[in-house]
Amino acid sequence: MFIINFLNIILTLLFCFFVIFDINFNFLLIMRIFHNFVIILTYKSFHKFFIFYDEFQKKRNNLGMIF
Repeated sequence: MFIINFLNIILTLLFCFFVIFDINFNFLLIMRIFHNFVIILTYKSFHKFFIFYDEFQKKRNNLGMIF
């Protein structure tokens, strides 16, 4: 499961990279579809992480302009 999560993180970083530099839109579209597929595969394992991240964002918003 860890390997799939690691792959998902790499895909996310690649996706962000291609969004920033906007290289080859068709490849970007394929990457996005594949990335969504990986997210569906790893949803249960990532669900806890997303809950944690939401809590972190709420705390960060409460702190205001400090961060």
